[in-house]
Amino acid sequence: MTSPRSLAARVVSRAVPGVLRARAAARTTPRVVAVVADLDVGPELQDLLDAEDGPVHVIASESRAEWDLPAHDVTFHAASTLDEVNWVLKMVGPVDRLVNVRTRTSAGHQEDWERLFFNLRKGGEYVVPRERITRDDAPGIFQRLAAVLESQSAPQDALGSLAPGVRSFRSAVSGVRIDPRTIVIGKGNQHFVKVRDADGSRMLAVRGRDLTVRDLVTLPGSTFRHRGSVESFESSVPVADLDTTFDVPPLKVRHYTGRIAMVSNALLWSEEVILPDSFRHHRTPGLHNPALTNVNRHFALVPDRLRPRTERPGSFFHLDSENSGHYGHLVTEVMSRLWGWEHARADDPDVQAVFRVRFPNERDPGLERRLFAAYGIPESAVTWISEPTWLESVYAATPMWHNAVPHYVHPDIGETWRRVSDGLVRGVDRSVDASERLFVSRRATTANRSCRNAPVVEELFSRHGFTVVHPEELDLAQQAHLFREARVVAGFGGSGLFNVFNSRNLEHLVVLNHEAYTARNEHLYAAVLGCAEHYFWSTPDIAHPEGGWSEEAYYSGWELDLDRNREALEKLLGDL
Repeated sequence: MTSPRSLAARVVSRAVPGVLRARAAARTTPRVVAVVADLDVGPELQDLLDAEDGPVHVIASESRAEWDLPAHDVTFHAASTLDEVNWVLKMVGPVDRLVNVRTRTSAGHQEDWERLFFNLRKGGEYVVPRERITRDDAPGIFQRLAAVLESQSAPQDALGSLAPGVRSFRSAVSGVRIDPRTIVIGKGNQHFVKVRDADGSRMLAVRGRDLTVRDLVTLPGSTFRHRGSVESFESSVPVADLDTTFDVPPLKVRHYTGRIAMVSNALLWSEEVILPDSFRHHRTPGLHNPALTNVNRHFALVPDRLRPRTERPGSFFHLDSENSGHYGHLVTEVMSRLWGWEHARADDPDVQAVFRVRFPNERDPGLERRLFAAYGIPESAVTWISEPTWLESVYAATPMWHNAVPHYVHPDIGETWRRVSDGLVRGVDRSVDASERLFVSRRATTANRSCRNAPVVEELFSRHGFTVVHPEELDLAQQAHLFREARVVAGFGGSGLFNVFNSRNLEHLVVLNHEAYTARNEHLYAAVLGCAEHYFWSTPDIAHPEGGWSEEAYYSGWELDLDRNREALEKLLGDL
């Protein structure tokens, strides 16, 4: 086995000269230093604190009297676990210098470094006194640093084969210096902390320097119970996430002021933080936005192309979508934020709704324009942007809809649906008679989840008195008119069925799905509308991997399994 001593020599030989002394030419925020300690650190901690000239944060399980922290410009934070230490650093960061004086094995210091390093500002330093590294059989941090530095000269076609623990740090490490007393690791780029909605107000109140945030409105958390019933017929695999009780978290309308980048895919960022409103699935363990370069559960990188070069004065209400132009995303994630509009307008009557069209001249945002107008937001109150832009005042609302585990829907979203639907049908052409029974079909040419025996399925439902419709071929107002009057709606799972938000008389919702389609939008609609749900399942062409999930399976083609479902389906349709 290679010794830590020889590995240290290799690391020193690959260090980037001078980079550890790099600092921003014009710093607008004070230098922040953090010291992570354990209880066996004695008075020598005072020497370390005396050497610092700015705010210092000491993080340990408890404060020891011999450290004499009151005599220094020190803020103490109690943290026992590595998760707790990381949380403190996320609150006070990004930091310019992070000194780890915990006594750990080399492997233990590797673990600390990999978890804490991203809390450093670009140009910062991570420092470990070598006396705090105890000997063990594994080289640990020495081996990891050597691998990272070697990866920086690896050919481009070899990068995909790098271990994740190396790949994430390849651009993050600017240089390493190892001498007899210390290891010093330089930070080469800026990581952005992903702020969860539940943590947003308290984290940003502490962390924000030039960015300010205030909670304009808070709807308290609650428990909401499905207003109807759920019936799920035979499947070949367990079907999850059809719960009838929802834990709805507190929902907020926040007002941000400062320098806020509105990018694309609903992404908002400022001051090395990704704002909570960037994540439609804000309660999942790993926050995700497709515009970001994800690093881990806590941090991401913002690509240079997403840094604004233009700015707009004024005040804006954030109504962007993760997938601009997609009807399903519009009527779920965008509509679920509309509840905050009137609150923002009451606070600032001149506020503009803002929506990002992905690039100049991509398309006319007709769907969004119609829906906003139906809700009562006129064209004159909407700003459309098509490039990353700096904004100075942004209102944003926690969505009332969360289509991911843990699922929730706030019952007050029904007020938004009624308001939009009423606006859509105002002056609608009623020459097409509404039907009490609608079957929402999908053309065979549809790329996602195409049902090969759709004509056979349509004929089956037609025999039971259903009118077959393809909503995407109808005007929005006509769709609203048809769905408002329907007593029974059936169809293939997907955005066509989302039109049930218009329903006024819905008693039954019949959903035909393949088992790899894990979205539960129809279930959330039914919970608020109070209808009876009936699910019929079939096997997809491509199944999810055992114990995992794949996009290919989610969008897989399929056939309605009539051998499995015909008897129960015919009986249900006959009884409705």
